Amino acid sequence: MPLKHCTKNTVPGCTTQSSFMTIWEKRSNLDTEKSFPAYLCTIARNMVYKETERRLLHNKFVENKLKTEAEAIEEDTMDMDVSIIEKQIEQLLQSLPEVSREVFQLKRAGKLSNKEIASQLDLTERAVEAHFYRTMKLLKEEIIVKARKSVSVLAGIQIYTTEHG
Repeated sequence: MPLKHCTKNTVPGCTTQSSFMTIWEKRSNLDTEKSFPAYLCTIARNMVYKETERRLLHNKFVENKLKTEAEAIEEDTMDMDVSIIEKQIEQLLQSLPEVSREVFQLKRAGKLSNKEIASQLDLTERAVEAHFYRTMKLLKEEIIVKARKSVSVLAGIQIYTTEHG
């Protein structure tokens, strides 16, 4: 019987009551020549199917809503990560020698060529390249180290919440 697919105790009771309500509402159209038990089972089976479909749609809606919310949180987290990285870069730049910091800022923010930076800071083009290369290398190394620490912390949090959740 289809009622065995119900997952909650309230569904069979509701199905029974709804089935008899349907019979009552359609009593004038009932064919007395046909099997009443078969008619009753058909009504109940269709109600269970409709309820199952309703629950599946509801679950799908809830999953999509949770997924959307999770994506929004992830996007916010990524925005926070970018702002944290930008702050870390700014802190690293402040710790650099003044010439290296100026070369980096002129090359990245000012979008000047090595030749233009060299003439503006009274350096050779080769010195500008060296300052920029060392700054980029330092930034990459520091960001990678901090990213690895963040991944380790996040992995630890995930393991903890899985074990204690």
